[in-house]
Amino acid sequence: PLLLFSGRKFDIRQWVIVKSIMPLRIFLFSDCYLRLCNRMYDLSDLRDRERHISNWQVNKLGRNIVEGGVASLDDFRTELHEITGRPEFWEEEMLPQVKDIVVQAVRAAERQLIPRNESFELYGFDLMVDETMRMWLLEVNLSPGCEGRTPFLHDMLERMSQRLVEVAVLGREEPDGQLPDWIKICDDQLEGNTLRAEAEAARQPLPERPAA
Repeated sequence: PLLLFSGRKFDIRQWVIVKSIMPLRIFLFSDCYLRLCNRMYDLSDLRDRERHISNWQVNKLGRNIVEGGVASLDDFRTELHEITGRPEFWEEEMLPQVKDIVVQAVRAAERQLIPRNESFELYGFDLMVDETMRMWLLEVNLSPGCEGRTPFLHDMLERMSQRLVEVAVLGREEPDGQLPDWIKICDDQLEGNTLRAEAEAARQPLPERPAA
């Protein structure tokens, strides 16, 4: 069963920069937000997409929109605290899962990604949470929509885009002392020649199977 937020199905939108494929270099934005379904979750009503789809391009046309169909990470932290009794549950249990999912997903697609010098890509990772607090990757969006439809989302986007240019274009990768910020979660360049060799080997074509 899925974890619900105030009775609604949701997923988590997490922004990610892939600055280099070979060597692999990944940055995670330290803030994220929840995308909420418009109506209360109800498995007995599978025809009502407003109960089951959290995509804003669908929900913005609905009749039951609540606060732009989003909730902040701070709101989610409060909810997790109430459920678990642990104020740092996001940082201690959920965030490590997010980082691991992002890195493993990008590594799984390395063979399909073409390395280009002086380039980067912004991705929107959508994740779901079940009642055991295990996170699941729903999908990865290329060039995700960035619409500041609530005050907190507007401020987050402004900060995200400002630091994105500084990190990905100007090379100012070290945190500037303000939050939220882009945090490096994978850098094969700093982890030795062994990892780089393994990653290069993983990009080689698979050997053909002998005919049966």
